Amino acid sequence: MAHSRDAIDTLRGYYYQFDYFILKLLTAGNADDVITLEGMEDVDIQTATETTAVQCKYYAGTEYNHSIIAKPIRFMLKGFVSHVGAPLNYKLYGYYKTGTDKLSQPLTLDFVKKHFLTYTADKVKHEFYVDEGITDAQITDFISHLEINLNATTYEKQEKDVQDAIKATFNIRSKAEQQVAYYYNHALGLVRQICVEPNVAKRSVSKRHFVELLKRDAAETFDAWYLVKKGKDLYCRLMRSRYFTFHNVSPAKRFFLIDTVGATVSQIVKVIKQIKEKYAKFALRLDRPFCPYIYLQGISEADKNTVIKTLIEDRLVVKDGYEYRGADFNAQSLASNIAQDQRVDIKFLHTTDEMNQVLSLIRSTKQIYQFYIDNTYYRSVDNNDVQINITEINDIISII
Repeated sequence: MAHSRDAIDTLRGYYYQFDYFILKLLTAGNADDVITLEGMEDVDIQTATETTAVQCKYYAGTEYNHSIIAKPIRFMLKGFVSHVGAPLNYKLYGYYKTGTDKLSQPLTLDFVKKHFLTYTADKVKHEFYVDEGITDAQITDFISHLEINLNATTYEKQEKDVQDAIKATFNIRSKAEQQVAYYYNHALGLVRQICVEPNVAKRSVSKRHFVELLKRDAAETFDAWYLVKKGKDLYCRLMRSRYFTFHNVSPAKRFFLIDTVGATVSQIVKVIKQIKEKYAKFALRLDRPFCPYIYLQGISEADKNTVIKTLIEDRLVVKDGYEYRGADFNAQSLASNIAQDQRVDIKFLHTTDEMNQVLSLIRSTKQIYQFYIDNTYYRSVDNNDVQINITEINDIISII
């Protein structure tokens, strides 16, 4: 489905803010500096000596006019005069297509009152400082704590700055793009978790803690935000490079879990055949024949039967652990190695319970690849499954 230009610009605006948040964390001068997402402003930066509340906006298709930043500045002024304690610093950090030369700096009291604090609503003129009882002295003090940068870095440049910060933080050599991509994806995943926290304290994180979280490698999960932000082609290449580039395909026990939401029977069959072509090997003289395990998530019983029937009609040998009609499931028959004189192309699993039984019996190398569209649906006991987000089943062919 095509996205409108406005929708794309909105997405880029969000990612621009998230990249800014990540960048400020990774480049903080002190490991205990704390950055807050959606605190007083979009991003709050707290050091040992001061706090700066930042409005971070990306308007790549918009011409700058004073009215665009007037409302945010009024909110900043109100927050400034109501704050108790050491004065807050405020920063408006924005990128605009054109028109930034309209703003003359340094700001003056008269300019701020005229262009930012005076406005018309419902044909009625309002003087914000009068309505709120804010004095000239307070406005002047606010101006001294306000920074406006309308020439923020571009979306692409800021993303590169984040990647450079990752390299510096984790001592990554300059050409290790795959390793940088992993950390960048992980950072986006952490931001996704942070931004939905209702408690502002949980949306605050120190540089030290953020870096510690990035170092954790407990789950091989590539986040949906990375897929959307970087585009499908690059994402699929990265997944293929990370998980499916083998000089020699080993006889490991590979489980392919496939989310079938929105997929047709013919698409499912095509994907299974492609997996079989790459990860099955049988020859009479081969010491250890092997084939992939397949589990289909979210498929109806009728469609599943049609898939299996089609595979068999196309002369693939499918084994599912049921030796005859009415027999009990035989997990050992699927867990065992393939005999040299008994070709098997696909080992099919009907349920996750069957999969767990088979996995528990396998003592050799095993790997689970879970392809999911909206949500993950399986977690192995050993936590050794790779979880790969896709937008449609055909993505699997591009990835493997």
